[in-house]
Amino acid sequence: MRSNISTTKSQHVNKVKELEKRVKSLQVEITATNEKVEKTETLITQSIRGLQTKQEKVDALTNQSESRKAAKVQLQKDVDSMRKEVGELEEAFNNTHAALGKQASKDSEELTKFEQYLGLRIEAVDIDLLKFKFVNVDPVDVDREVWCELSVAEQDYKIGLTNPSLPKDVVLRIQKELNSHGELVAFLQAMRQALRVQLS
Repeated sequence: MRSNISTTKSQHVNKVKELEKRVKSLQVEITATNEKVEKTETLITQSIRGLQTKQEKVDALTNQSESRKAAKVQLQKDVDSMRKEVGELEEAFNNTHAALGKQASKDSEELTKFEQYLGLRIEAVDIDLLKFKFVNVDPVDVDREVWCELSVAEQDYKIGLTNPSLPKDVVLRIQKELNSHGELVAFLQAMRQALRVQLS
């Protein structure tokens, strides 16, 4: 009986630790998402300010001499063009915001499955560096822990160290696929398979 209680307590402690690590990972993802949103909002604000400045110039030119009509026409074209650009930026911002939210929800569900059934653990090594650890990969030693690092410091993801070490062409292929589709779950599946092949 005491042994069962000890085992249950140990399992509970391990689960709490895993949840804490998951929270850290999600915080990193949320920070990255917020940074992208803030950059887009800043760009929209700057564009709107530029639009207002040009519109003020158009209004001022309305009451000026005939010789400046040509400049007014050109400036109006610039204003119309910038209005269109602002509209496109706002649409892109809304689409990106919606897509990020949808993808984050999808990734969260899939990551939970990975953690439960495939022994995935995620660690935030640094503010912009994640480490994904797997067990049940080595056919000889199912408890052996293998891992890979992923940098999210720049716009494009970059795979860092792996254990076991993977061939450069394999790393570059998986990295290219990740930056193409942006789906974390698909990346984890590909990386887990590559590590398994490397161990076989």
